[in-house]
Amino acid sequence: MAASALRVRIVSPERVLYEGEADGVVVPAWEGELGVLRGHAPLVALLRRGEVKVRRGDRVEHFAIDGGVLQVVDDVVTVVSEHPQTGAAERIGPAQALRRSNTEGAGPW
Repeated sequence: MAASALRVRIVSPERVLYEGEADGVVVPAWEGELGVLRGHAPLVALLRRGEVKVRRGDRVEHFAIDGGVLQVVDDVVTVVSEHPQTGAAERIGPAQALRRSNTEGAGPW
């Protein structure tokens, strides 16, 4: 890993959706957008429903989450969310999330 890169993981209880290096990450924290760069202080934050943006160079990858938890320690950023998905958050509405959870065998509880 390059000394100037963050290590980013976006995970659910069932799988790792993304793992890789990044220059920066923006997450939908409970109180607003939160940016994380290399050297960020250790942090744990609640996340609301929205979009996680992972930037590497001039490329940005988007992940939709339905809330979760962020942990930042030693340039490792971990996002834990129940049903993270690749793609922009506005493409994933509540009906799709419910339909997806029902087809995966998980009810609303």
